[in-house]
This record gives sequence, structure tokens and C-alpha cells, in this order.
Amino acid sequence: MNGETYKGDEGDAKIAAVRQRWNDTAARYAETANKRVTLQCAVEMHSHMQLDSACTVLEVAAGPGMGTLDIVRRLSSGNDTTSTGKKQLIVTDLSPEMVKIAQERLANAGSERLDVKVMEANGQDLEEISTASMDRFVSSLCLQLTPDADAMLREAKRVLKPNGLAGFTIWGRPECSGLFIIDSAFNKEIGMSDGAPHPNFELGRDLVALRKRFAAAGFSE
Repeated sequence: MNGETYKGDEGDAKIAAVRQRWNDTAARYAETANKRVTLQCAVEMHSHMQLDSACTVLEVAAGPGMGTLDIVRRLSSGNDTTSTGKKQLIVTDLSPEMVKIAQERLANAGSERLDVKVMEANGQDLEEISTASMDRFVSSLCLQLTPDADAMLREAKRVLKPNGLAGFTIWGRPECSGLFIIDSAFNKEIGMSDGAPHPNFELGRDLVALRKRFAAAGFSE
């Protein structure tokens, strides 16, 4: 996560590797980490995003869709509607296996007031989503995983309307994240590694630098 741009074969290979990893772990993740840890992160983020007043929402890296149900609840509680009379929620993930689980979970999430569409998409290149079409961009615990975080930020800014809001959660500082440093601490104790923190912490290590990356993508606080 050093700001370089991944293009061509190298970028495609990195995306393919991420997709395969989540395909391989989708079912297990849905029944373990998503229920016990990551869902709580998503719900907390949603509470700050004024979703009840949004009409069009894009969720990137939705995984198995558990957090999406909270978005559905918040959208359904609001009063605003689009010109068609319906709100729109587009739910995406890079992994086809995650998309399959989310489609099953959200099969009955739509209503007379809300359209819910679940599909595969790459957060670094959201070619399926029109520019300036979304009121909200939501992505929990993905930015630190994507091979090109800056590309994802640029795409988030592109698809948002001028007054739209983007929400992200990421891994924070290692000293505040006991659960995620257990493996490295254990391996250091038994001499298997030097105990270096997981690379997923890199993005959240320097929040000043991270804010600059958001600003470079066109965001303002």
C-alpha cells in the first residue's frame, strides 16, 4: 500500500489472487469472522453515513451480505425516494462465491420501495457503475486488502454524486488491535518469525498520510 499503481498483467494477477483467496474461504468466513467481528465494524460505520436519507447506495466488498442487511434496514426506514419512486442498493464483491452467498441471503431484501441488485465487481475498476450516480459508497475492511488502494479511492469518488458520502473501515494500529496481532506475537515467541505486524495494518499506521491519499482522490472531510 505504498501508492504505486498496479497495471497490466501484474495488476490482473494480484486481483486474480485476491479473488481466488476469497473464493476459497467464502463459506468459512461467512460463518465465522463475518458474524463475530467484521459485521460489527460495518454496522458502526453505517450509523455515521446518513443512509436513511440516501436514494442510491453502492456497497463494495460486501462479502456474504450480512452487513448489507443493516444497510437495507436503514434505507427502508428513510422517506426519500428517487424519481422512479424506489431507492436502489447495488451490492458487489470481487469473489463469485461471496456473491453467490450474498444473493441467497438478500433474495427477499427488496421491496416496493427498494431495489437490491447483487453482482460481481472489482472495486478498483467499477466499470458497471455510472459516474456521479451514487449518494453513498460503502466499503468495510476492504481498502487495506485491495492491491491498489488509490485506484479504489478514485473509483469511489468517481461514482459518487457531488454531495455524496463515502464510508470505509480499515485495520487500525497494531497496538489497538489485540485480536489481529495474536498470530505474529505467538510466532515471535516460538522463534518462527520476527513478530512483524500483519501487512494489513500498513494503511492505518499513518492517518495523516492516509488523509492525503483521500485528498489526492478528490475527497474532502
